[in-house]
Amino acid sequence: MKRNQTRFVVNNAGIDQEAIIQNVAEVMRQLSGSTAQRFMKSGLNVNALRPYTDDDGRAYVTLNGKRDPVANALLRKDEWKYLDEALRRIARDRLAAVDDLRAAGLVVNNGGLGTMLHQYEKVTDMDDASVSMGIDVPPQKDDIGFTLASVPVPIFSKAFRLDLRRLEASRRRGEGLDTTGVESATRKVVEKIETMVFNGLSAINVSGDTIYGYRNHANRITGTGTGDWGTVAHVDATIIKAIAALEAKNHFGPYVVYLHGTQYAEMRAAIDSTNQITAYERVMKRPEIRAIRPSMKMTAGEMVMVQMTSDVVQLSVGQDITLVEWRELGGLVFEYLVMAAMAIVIKPDASATPQLGVLHYTGI
Repeated sequence: MKRNQTRFVVNNAGIDQEAIIQNVAEVMRQLSGSTAQRFMKSGLNVNALRPYTDDDGRAYVTLNGKRDPVANALLRKDEWKYLDEALRRIARDRLAAVDDLRAAGLVVNNGGLGTMLHQYEKVTDMDDASVSMGIDVPPQKDDIGFTLASVPVPIFSKAFRLDLRRLEASRRRGEGLDTTGVESATRKVVEKIETMVFNGLSAINVSGDTIYGYRNHANRITGTGTGDWGTVAHVDATIIKAIAALEAKNHFGPYVVYLHGTQYAEMRAAIDSTNQITAYERVMKRPEIRAIRPSMKMTAGEMVMVQMTSDVVQLSVGQDITLVEWRELGGLVFEYLVMAAMAIVIKPDASATPQLGVLHYTGI
């Protein structure tokens, strides 16, 4: 089923901001006057919260590709890069499900931190095309039904403090910055994002709209596997059953399979005695299967299979995971925040029995 349009609702649309950008509101209350003004004037561009000292010894922020002078900055430009590299390293290692959406081209930029809701149109299918030998046979006319659906776009964040004494010591010794704080904060943010992808975020609710994940969407295909994957024959049999269930709903792949670490290990260890390959290798030979991933957010004994196409799922991103700075106590205390604004958008169609290319099996 096709979806035609995507819409975004920004924060001036009369929606309760506290339900969506509660963490941003907390940050704004702690920003100094000039920093808050710069942030608002930039259109909530997070680069306004990333001041740095450049090679000329002056302080700047970079907005729209240009340096904008500011009063002062704690971190040097290369120190920001060092912390950013630590953040990206942790995010790459932990954001498996999000990375799959990126790799499939299923990320949509929703316009920035000001976007509160991601909206899309659920579409009903048309009747079949007419077939005739005559050119004068009038075609059947058909209308497509549209239903507007909305998904909130929340802010994920975790704060930490940078120890000024350690910062000065690293500069004197010519060593790299201590990245413990940014790494720990990034892990917390990433874990919460992965939780959203698989389990949704029921605590986020705007006018009845909430966020559902692969494991709890009401329209997902549910069922049980053919048996425990400790027995190698059950692995391929379950995959075949799952593919058939998805194809029966007109979803023909490509699919990504998500497993708990236990079942992922069983796949790699179990040997198909006939072909002398692991169960993992056997499944990956199927053209419909794009990837098999373990996830820390999957429950043991369960499997999720998702068709990686835009009519099934997208990731709506207002701000990718990043690091920002603000100050407290008149600039004596420097706080840092790892943050991201994004939502998983799982899209059934608008038919009487909604079709959805997400499958969730238990009993494996």
